[in-house]
Amino acid sequence: MVMNPITIVSSRFLSSDQLDLKIERKPFSLSQGDFTVTNTDGGVIFDIKQNFFSLFGRRVMFDAAGIPVLSFHKKLWSFLPGWDVFRGDSNEKIFCAKEQSPFFPIITSLNVFLGCNTKENVCDFEVKSGWFDESCTIYAGDDTTIVAKMRKKHTFQSIALGKDRYDVTVYPNVDYAFIVALVVILQELNEEKNNDEKKSAK
Repeated sequence: MVMNPITIVSSRFLSSDQLDLKIERKPFSLSQGDFTVTNTDGGVIFDIKQNFFSLFGRRVMFDAAGIPVLSFHKKLWSFLPGWDVFRGDSNEKIFCAKEQSPFFPIITSLNVFLGCNTKENVCDFEVKSGWFDESCTIYAGDDTTIVAKMRKKHTFQSIALGKDRYDVTVYPNVDYAFIVALVVILQELNEEKNNDEKKSAK
């Protein structure tokens, strides 16, 4: 249980109640990196759009009013695959997420380091995936406090149209913009890994 509020992006993305969100990949966009995030009533919370011409897959997360909340792109120089995340449309780095081990293909787990954690010896959060990346659990740094969970939802649309859907549960007093960004980054790493496997199989 989360005792103290966890604010990474902004306190306006905190809820005193458990929050259930749906993240869907847009199937007919020019890029594969566009997502829509909705609540249980179907209201749009965030739109995530990829810059089609970006060399490093830059995405921008917009709130319901169209204001940039976060931007993120692949890490430029890193042995481990990962992403850097910035506030709004600025260069202020909030956190980064790095894959724990790229050599274990059926599970993708992440270490998350906040911007102030420059040494990156110990992660601040951890994303642990289930088998074949069908689900994940997000922990605070002590590895015992769960802050969110995700499960991939299989529907007719996801199978026929490639409209991937992820059901996310964010625990009370946890920054849900932060959680959404982590889930999207995890899925983008999985997508990239799957594409590499398809290329190597040819």
